Amino acid sequence: MASEQRMRSRPILTGTLLKPTLYNPPLPRMKRQPIAISGMINTRMRARERRLARDAQLSEYIDDLRREAAFEESLSSLHGSSPERIYSGDAWYEWSGPLKAARAELRTLLNRDIARAHTLVSPELAKLLLDARREKVANKTRERMRERRGEILRCTIERARKGPPAHVLAKMTPAQRHDDHVIRGVSEVGYVGMVKRRMGMKLRDGGKGLARENGTDLEGEELARLRATEREYWMEKNRRRRQSLNLP
Repeated sequence: MASEQRMRSRPILTGTLLKPTLYNPPLPRMKRQPIAISGMINTRMRARERRLARDAQLSEYIDDLRREAAFEESLSSLHGSSPERIYSGDAWYEWSGPLKAARAELRTLLNRDIARAHTLVSPELAKLLLDARREKVANKTRERMRERRGEILRCTIERARKGPPAHVLAKMTPAQRHDDHVIRGVSEVGYVGMVKRRMGMKLRDGGKGLARENGTDLEGEELARLRATEREYWMEKNRRRRQSLNLP
């Protein structure tokens, strides 16, 4: 059971690229992105914020030292004496040296983020993405073949439950809603195939499976008769349902 759960929740390559940013190099995008990648990006985002805040603080310290040194220089020139220098002269380098060194180290780390954002896609990664796209197409092809054999898959149920967007659905007539529901089926013959062809959908066999024994399709009077029969069926079904529930 544990191995089945791991296989069910394993990351799957989608064939698309997770573009490089300040926090990650080019990476293959995966469905169910691994927690390690999300954690790495989150950690780097917080670290960059801390470094930028620290760099701004160091810059402010250096500006304060520069103003203090200029103040001492102005006092020395005003009185014509050489008082003990605390921030200016040789003392300036003792104060500003560690701050500038710390800021240079931060700049090196911040430049690494910029270099990461400009990382190019390697040939190995490009080949991996191409293989993933091919496998995705092959997997979908196998999926469709299984549906045509009559298997009810998860995607079959999900497709049948889907519908058009709300703003489109609001403008559709009941007949259009019915046709939209019908064409979401797997079949390409019979009534489903006929509706699909009428809606302009491309059929796998070009519509040959729609031919009846007498060589005609369900169109014109035959289609009207079929819809009349369908209406009668639903009316009778609803009548029996109300009768069973003792409804008026």
